[in-house]
Parts: sequence; structure tokens; C-alpha cells
Amino acid sequence: MPLTSQSLRGFNGINCKISGDAKNGITAGAAMTGFDPCCKIFAGPVDGSCSGTDLVLKKPKGGSGNGTFICNEDDQVTFGQVSAGGFLVSDQFGGCDMTILKSPNGTFWGAHVYSSDTCRAAVATPPAGWSVLGSWSSKGYVEKHTDCGALFVFTFFESGKVMIVTVGGGGYPLSVRHVGVAAMFNA
Repeated sequence: MPLTSQSLRGFNGINCKISGDAKNGITAGAAMTGFDPCCKIFAGPVDGSCSGTDLVLKKPKGGSGNGTFICNEDDQVTFGQVSAGGFLVSDQFGGCDMTILKSPNGTFWGAHVYSSDTCRAAVATPPAGWSVLGSWSSKGYVEKHTDCGALFVFTFFESGKVMIVTVGGGGYPLSVRHVGVAAMFNA
């Protein structure tokens, strides 16, 4: 089943496997023009799906996939643009933020913001024409959900809203321990 906020929120996959190779081959790209030098594009296409047995985030075999995977990097703000009708996803949150921005030309971007004052300041006041739609911090998530050692953050754009859904994972092989709506704001 293609990945939507409804399919992910209704995912009856607690203890189901999280798998995929979506991060393979993604390399850091250009700096985000007008932003602090710590801000850069570091994202690639992903095909996301969920079923009763798996949450799969794989590298598309052809085309652009149905979403964008934002890789994280220490002491950086990494950006990815959402594809039309798609979603954003990033992992390895441990105090980091997911910030959603709208560009001057109306496209939506997600930023995996490393958990430092410098990185947060780099997107708090974006360049002229850009606007911050909202942000969600993962601070405290792992302490609240002690069975989750991995945190994925999914962002969906639906009916004029931005919805952030968290998926906590644990164990080996990595499996789903928690799914929940973390934030919602207007697009």
C-alpha cells in the first residue's frame, strides 16, 4: 500500500519490520542559497509503503518515487524538497527538529535541523521570500518512549495542512514500537 498519513497512522504494524535502502547513494548537494553556510541539500527520492508486516523505505528503481528522504548530518541543517503529492521522511532524530519551509516560488521544503543553537538559528529567520510554516522538536521523545532507539519523522502535506507523524523503532532487526501524530499546522 502506498504511504500516506492515513496508511501510516492506521498502520497496525507494531513489532513489524522497518526496512529499505532509501539512503543508499544519496550525497550532500549544494548549499541553500541565502541561508547560513551550514544549510545544504542532502536528500533523494524514496518509495515508501506499509503493509501488515513491513514499513519499507526503498530507493526507487525508476522515476522519482513517492517521497523525499532527507539525510541528517551532525552540525548541519539538511534540506529536501517535497515532490507533488508526496511526503518527506528523515531518521536519526535525537533532539533534532523537523522544520517545514515554503520557498518564494511556493515549493515546500523540509529541514532536518541538528540539535544545536547554531543550526536552529540558521533556519529560524529564513532569507527574504521564505517562510517557516512550523517546526517539531524530537527532544524528549526517546526518554518518553524508552523502547525506541530509532526515530523516523514523516511529513505529509494534505488538504492545506502539514502533518508530522513519528515512527519509533527498536530492536534488531529494526521494528516499529510507536506511531503517532506529533504536530499539525497550516500549509
